[in-house]
Amino acid sequence: MGGVYIVAAKRTPIGAFGGYASNMTAIELGVSAVQNMTKSIDFDAKIGGEVGLYAAFGCVLQAGVGQNPCRQVMLSSGLPDIFGAPKSTPTKGCVTTVTVNHVCGSGMTAVNQAYDAICLGKAEIAFAGGMENMSAAPYLLGKARFGYRLGNSDIIDHLQRDGLEDAYSQKPMVNLAEDVASEKKITRDDVEAYVRNSYEKAKNAAESGFFEEEIAPISKVTTKKETLLFAADEVLGKVIPEKIPLLAPVVSGGILTPATVSAIADGAASVILASDRTIMERGFTPLVRIVGYAYASTTPKDFTIAPVFATQRLCREVGWAVENVDLFEVNEAFATVPIIFSNELHVPFEKINTVGGACVYGHPLGCSGARIIVTLVYSMLRWSRKRGIATVCIGGGEGIAIALELP
Repeated sequence: MGGVYIVAAKRTPIGAFGGYASNMTAIELGVSAVQNMTKSIDFDAKIGGEVGLYAAFGCVLQAGVGQNPCRQVMLSSGLPDIFGAPKSTPTKGCVTTVTVNHVCGSGMTAVNQAYDAICLGKAEIAFAGGMENMSAAPYLLGKARFGYRLGNSDIIDHLQRDGLEDAYSQKPMVNLAEDVASEKKITRDDVEAYVRNSYEKAKNAAESGFFEEEIAPISKVTTKKETLLFAADEVLGKVIPEKIPLLAPVVSGGILTPATVSAIADGAASVILASDRTIMERGFTPLVRIVGYAYASTTPKDFTIAPVFATQRLCREVGWAVENVDLFEVNEAFATVPIIFSNELHVPFEKINTVGGACVYGHPLGCSGARIIVTLVYSMLRWSRKRGIATVCIGGGEGIAIALELP
């Protein structure tokens, strides 16, 4: 076999802004994904005694979430014998947990760090993923620490400042996306045609039961003591295709509307990685092999183009030709991102986001990089596609891509 493999993958249903997950913490979402994932492969029984472990989770909006959210998820996941503190001297059973903030790439960077930990012999098994509750992001009082003394002051929206705003120009990310769309001569008709197609793919996938293995349902008890089960993506259920042409642009005079910009959302996604040796010793079933990953950067204003550069670099490093990749997951931060990707790399839309993307599911910042990996894994398995690449654009002008193949 050889290499590092994903042996389990799950995600929560993506919650709409102010929806089912709005009163859950990012930690609770992460725990739900991890618990359902470990149960799906009977992890406890396979793991037995001590094992070298590593865990990395993405989380962008960390204000008020508490110290090291990744560690919180691991300690709350129902695996205390593995993730608790050692009873005596440190052993190989000790765990390193790392929370990653790489903006929209956080969940994917977490997977890459877990991959490196195994490749370097620092761990036998690694948990990785991402979580975000954008609905729960607090407002910040910047001058409250030492007093306002006199005059007015701003209340800062943590969600906007640390998630949706370019750190260099202080403009909303959508403004930068509009500028590149204009340079690339992308029209409103282009983005709306793309999103209608993305919606149809997503709707067909949901109706066919595609997500039954991928999504880990969440049960919630209401204030009326009723138990509700959430097993479907909320944003998808709210899309009304007929209204897409009627929506006003987010930026005056622009081409992007709320339908062609990814929705603010809540969710978590998780994977377990293991070395080939660990798979054989402990009886895990490999789903896909991680072939490699790559990063690329450009100017902050051109961040929507960065997945093109990351994918080109990745293909050079792993020896793949772009045309020989079977499936692509290109995070739809904006509908322009996969359109640029398709145009620049000559990839047909039939290969891109085959079950829809973030414009119809939502884009929980710290989760999305891991979410598209989970979706890619199940797409490759369902349709027996040998090679897949997932890629994300990142605020600040970066891109990230990861290559997977069936074993």
